[in-house]
Amino acid sequence: MPGGAARVGVATAIVAIGCTLVAAPAAAFPGDQAVFCGISYDRIFREGMSPGHGFGSMAGWRYSLADDWNLWTVASYAGFVGPEPTSDLGGLSFGASYVIDAVSWVPEIYAGAGFFSGVARRGWEPDVGLIAGLGFEYRPFKEFGAGFRAQYRFLARQFYVSTGTLSIALLASYHF
Repeated sequence: MPGGAARVGVATAIVAIGCTLVAAPAAAFPGDQAVFCGISYDRIFREGMSPGHGFGSMAGWRYSLADDWNLWTVASYAGFVGPEPTSDLGGLSFGASYVIDAVSWVPEIYAGAGFFSGVARRGWEPDVGLIAGLGFEYRPFKEFGAGFRAQYRFLARQFYVSTGTLSIALLASYHF
């Protein structure tokens, strides 16, 4: 039936055009900026104890140096429970990320350094640390995105108390 093939062709074209309009490319240019915030699951690894679990929040800013390189800064807070003692960890970190591909699906690899300390429970002395992580963001629209970041924090002075923390965050972003 010749009309059936034409209908399939038209339907395919409409779906392709619709997908193109809905998922606009998330092209990055030097000077582009983004703010993001999210919630996280955090895990702390303590020497001689089982890991502690907790939840936290994060908010950050990202500046595009080029299509594939970004600078970022993040403020974070996490509270941990069990095993004793309970503790919390706040931080302010900064670093650089390499964006593997800047289309609608945006994976990144990042590294940085920061200042960390106990906030409410004073479980940590002020410390500096290193961060390494992976992120992935889906940007169906040029201005908005959603994704996750997974990172490991190594605290330089507190290594005898903890071998580090792992944080996995779900986040939303606004690009301008």
